[in-house]
Amino acid sequence: MPPKFDDPELETLYRNLLGAGAAPAPGTRPTPANMPRRIQRPQTAADIARAEGLDLGPLSPHRTRHRPARPARRVPARQLVIDRLLEAHVPRPQAPALASSWLRALSSPHLICAWITAVGPYHHETAAELACHGFTTGALETPLDGATARRRLRDGEPLGQVAARLLAHEQPR
Repeated sequence: MPPKFDDPELETLYRNLLGAGAAPAPGTRPTPANMPRRIQRPQTAADIARAEGLDLGPLSPHRTRHRPARPARRVPARQLVIDRLLEAHVPRPQAPALASSWLRALSSPHLICAWITAVGPYHHETAAELACHGFTTGALETPLDGATARRRLRDGEPLGQVAARLLAHEQPR
Protein backbone atom coordinates (compact mmCIF):
# COMPACT_ATOMS: atom_id res chain seq x y z
CA MET A 1 0.00 0.00 0.00
CA PRO A 2 1.48 3.38 -0.99
CA PRO A 3 2.26 5.83 1.76
CA LYS A 4 -0.13 8.75 2.37
CA PHE A 5 1.28 12.27 2.33
CA ASP A 6 -0.36 15.30 3.93
CA ASP A 7 1.53 17.66 1.64
CA PRO A 8 0.06 17.63 -1.95
CA GLU A 9 3.43 18.71 -3.39
CA LEU A 10 5.16 15.76 -1.75
CA GLU A 11 2.37 13.50 -3.01
CA THR A 12 2.91 14.79 -6.59
CA LEU A 13 6.69 14.27 -6.35
CA TYR A 14 6.22 10.75 -5.11
CA ARG A 15 3.74 9.88 -7.87
CA ASN A 16 5.99 11.44 -10.54
CA LEU A 17 8.91 9.35 -9.31
CA LEU A 18 6.74 6.27 -9.70
CA GLY A 19 5.67 7.44 -13.15
CA ALA A 20 2.05 7.79 -12.11
CA GLY A 21 1.64 11.42 -13.15
CA ALA A 22 -0.04 14.15 -11.14
CA ALA A 23 -2.37 13.20 -8.32
CA PRO A 24 -6.02 14.11 -8.76
CA ALA A 25 -7.33 16.93 -6.66
CA PRO A 26 -8.96 15.79 -3.42
CA GLY A 27 -12.64 14.98 -3.92
CA THR A 28 -12.46 14.60 -7.71
CA ARG A 29 -12.76 11.49 -9.76
CA PRO A 30 -9.60 10.22 -11.45
CA THR A 31 -9.34 10.65 -15.23
CA PRO A 32 -7.18 8.69 -17.68
CA ALA A 33 -4.70 11.57 -17.73
CA ASN A 34 -3.95 11.30 -14.02
CA MET A 35 -4.31 7.51 -13.69
CA PRO A 36 -1.11 5.59 -13.02
CA ARG A 37 0.51 4.54 -16.28
CA ARG A 38 0.86 0.87 -16.90
CA ILE A 39 4.36 -0.01 -18.01
CA GLN A 40 4.19 -1.96 -21.26
CA ARG A 41 6.50 -4.93 -21.04
CA PRO A 42 8.15 -6.05 -24.26
CA GLN A 43 6.75 -9.28 -25.65
CA THR A 44 9.69 -10.44 -27.75
CA ALA A 45 13.45 -10.06 -28.01
CA ALA A 46 12.88 -7.86 -31.07
CA ASP A 47 10.71 -5.50 -28.96
CA ILE A 48 13.45 -5.28 -26.34
CA ALA A 49 16.10 -4.61 -28.99
CA ARG A 50 13.92 -1.92 -30.59
CA ALA A 51 13.37 -0.27 -27.17
CA GLU A 52 17.13 -0.33 -26.53
CA GLY A 53 17.99 0.85 -30.04
CA LEU A 54 19.81 -2.35 -31.00
CA ASP A 55 19.96 -3.97 -34.44
CA LEU A 56 19.53 -7.74 -34.28
CA GLY A 57 20.64 -8.23 -37.87
CA PRO A 58 19.14 -11.40 -39.35
CA LEU A 59 16.99 -11.87 -36.23
CA SER A 60 15.27 -8.56 -36.83
CA PRO A 61 11.52 -9.07 -37.47
CA HIS A 62 11.45 -6.92 -40.58
CA ARG A 63 13.85 -9.37 -42.24
CA THR A 64 12.03 -12.54 -41.26
CA ARG A 65 8.66 -11.52 -42.63
CA HIS A 66 9.64 -12.36 -46.18
CA ARG A 67 7.80 -15.12 -47.92
CA PRO A 68 9.41 -18.42 -46.95
CA ALA A 69 11.49 -20.14 -49.59
CA ARG A 70 9.92 -23.04 -51.40
CA PRO A 71 11.13 -26.38 -50.12
CA ALA A 72 13.40 -28.28 -52.46
CA ARG A 73 11.49 -30.68 -54.64
CA ARG A 74 12.33 -34.25 -53.73
CA VAL A 75 12.99 -36.54 -56.63
CA PRO A 76 11.77 -40.07 -55.90
CA ALA A 77 14.54 -42.65 -55.60
CA ARG A 78 13.25 -44.67 -58.54
CA GLN A 79 13.22 -41.63 -60.82
CA LEU A 80 16.73 -40.66 -59.74
CA VAL A 81 18.03 -44.12 -60.67
CA ILE A 82 16.13 -44.12 -63.98
CA ASP A 83 17.65 -40.74 -64.86
CA ARG A 84 21.16 -42.05 -64.10
CA LEU A 85 20.55 -45.17 -66.20
CA LEU A 86 19.38 -43.02 -69.11
CA GLU A 87 22.57 -40.96 -68.76
CA ALA A 88 24.50 -44.25 -69.01
CA HIS A 89 22.79 -44.85 -72.40
CA VAL A 90 20.36 -47.55 -71.30
CA PRO A 91 17.42 -47.67 -73.73
CA ARG A 92 14.36 -45.90 -72.32
CA PRO A 93 12.07 -49.01 -72.35
CA GLN A 94 14.61 -51.02 -70.30
CA ALA A 95 15.35 -48.31 -67.72
CA PRO A 96 12.35 -48.82 -65.34
CA ALA A 97 12.91 -52.58 -64.97
CA LEU A 98 16.64 -52.11 -64.55
CA ALA A 99 16.03 -49.37 -61.94
CA SER A 100 13.84 -51.78 -59.97
CA SER A 101 16.66 -54.36 -60.03
CA TRP A 102 19.16 -51.79 -58.76
CA LEU A 103 16.79 -50.66 -56.00
CA ARG A 104 16.34 -54.27 -54.86
CA ALA A 105 20.12 -54.79 -54.84
CA LEU A 106 21.15 -51.58 -53.02
CA SER A 107 19.17 -49.23 -50.81
CA SER A 108 20.43 -45.70 -51.38
CA PRO A 109 19.78 -44.05 -54.77
CA HIS A 110 22.97 -41.99 -54.46
CA LEU A 111 24.96 -45.14 -53.74
CA ILE A 112 23.31 -46.79 -56.74
CA CYS A 113 24.33 -43.90 -59.00
CA ALA A 114 27.95 -44.24 -57.82
CA TRP A 115 27.94 -48.00 -58.47
CA ILE A 116 26.39 -47.52 -61.93
CA THR A 117 29.35 -45.28 -62.76
CA ALA A 118 31.80 -47.79 -61.27
CA VAL A 119 30.61 -51.13 -62.70
CA GLY A 120 28.22 -50.15 -65.48
CA PRO A 121 24.44 -50.03 -65.70
CA TYR A 122 23.85 -53.78 -66.17
CA HIS A 123 25.93 -55.16 -63.25
CA HIS A 124 23.72 -54.59 -60.21
CA GLU A 125 24.48 -58.08 -58.83
CA THR A 126 28.21 -57.36 -58.92
CA ALA A 127 27.72 -54.02 -57.16
CA ALA A 128 25.49 -55.60 -54.50
CA GLU A 129 27.99 -58.38 -53.83
CA LEU A 130 30.93 -55.97 -53.53
CA ALA A 131 28.93 -53.61 -51.29
CA CYS A 132 27.88 -56.60 -49.14
CA HIS A 133 31.57 -57.41 -48.54
CA GLY A 134 32.23 -53.80 -47.52
CA PHE A 135 33.93 -52.57 -50.68
CA THR A 136 33.34 -49.07 -51.98
CA THR A 137 33.43 -47.83 -55.55
CA GLY A 138 36.96 -46.53 -54.89
CA ALA A 139 38.19 -50.08 -54.20
CA LEU A 140 37.72 -50.90 -57.88
CA GLU A 141 40.65 -48.60 -58.69
CA THR A 142 43.01 -50.76 -56.62
CA PRO A 143 45.80 -52.21 -58.78
CA LEU A 144 45.93 -56.00 -58.51
CA ASP A 145 48.97 -57.56 -60.22
CA GLY A 146 49.13 -54.91 -62.93
CA ALA A 147 45.41 -54.39 -63.61
CA THR A 148 42.77 -52.59 -61.59
CA ALA A 149 39.92 -54.52 -60.01
CA ARG A 150 37.52 -52.73 -62.39
CA ARG A 151 39.51 -53.88 -65.44
CA ARG A 152 39.63 -57.48 -64.14
CA LEU A 153 35.83 -57.51 -63.67
CA ARG A 154 35.23 -56.01 -67.12
CA ASP A 155 37.61 -58.57 -68.67
CA GLY A 156 35.43 -61.36 -67.25
CA GLU A 157 37.39 -62.49 -64.20
CA PRO A 158 34.94 -64.04 -61.69
CA LEU A 159 33.72 -61.76 -58.93
CA GLY A 160 34.85 -64.14 -56.19
CA GLN A 161 38.46 -64.07 -57.40
CA VAL A 162 38.51 -60.27 -57.66
CA ALA A 163 36.95 -59.93 -54.19
CA ALA A 164 39.52 -62.38 -52.76
CA ARG A 165 42.38 -60.41 -54.36
CA LEU A 166 40.96 -57.16 -52.96
CA LEU A 167 40.67 -58.66 -49.48
CA ALA A 168 44.23 -60.03 -49.68
CA HIS A 169 45.48 -56.64 -50.89
CA GLU A 170 43.84 -54.82 -47.96
CA GLN A 171 45.24 -57.12 -45.28
CA PRO A 172 48.69 -56.20 -43.97
CA ARG A 173 51.38 -58.70 -44.86
